[in-house]
Amino acid sequence: MAADETPKGRILTAAVQQLKRHGIRKFTVVDVAEAAGMTHPNVYRYFTSKAALIDALVTNWLKPLEERIEMVVGAPDPVPDKLERMVVAISRAYRAARVEEPELFAAFVTATAASRAVSRKHRARMRRAFALVIDEGIGAGVIGMRERARAQALLLDSCWRFIDPASVLAESDDGASLDGRLERVLEAALQRLLRRDFTA
Repeated sequence: MAADETPKGRILTAAVQQLKRHGIRKFTVVDVAEAAGMTHPNVYRYFTSKAALIDALVTNWLKPLEERIEMVVGAPDPVPDKLERMVVAISRAYRAARVEEPELFAAFVTATAASRAVSRKHRARMRRAFALVIDEGIGAGVIGMRERARAQALLLDSCWRFIDPASVLAESDDGASLDGRLERVLEAALQRLLRRDFTA
């Protein structure tokens, strides 16, 4: 893919480089502007603050994951398979970022803790995706619960440990161990969702 040579694209490219090089604490708009070949007031024409610039980087990082989840939602696979693939995709994306892009993932965790717009929008998109698949399962009689909110809470609460950004950041176990634990948790949660003896 060709590099975005627009002023905004140059700012974002420089910002990613500066974030990786200096981390959040030493990340400055002045350094980003210098790396992008412009003055720092010019950066503020596109991003109102340093936080807004960092949030834009987080948004760009989250986009491929959100697109992947949307593809799963629209796939013709069985509902339990979709739900499993979605949880695993989120967990693995977060864990990969923690190792491969630690400063960017730390920015995401910070945004989530502060409930900034970037994290609220991402969470809303993920919850909407799960809601669509759960509605599909309820409509097809695959999911035993008739209340989407209850079914969604059962699944996401069960897996929260593996898809909560702060928990992923604090994780010390290796990938194989986590995959095994997540597989067992998902199996138990999906078995409960598929039961037919729920009264609500």
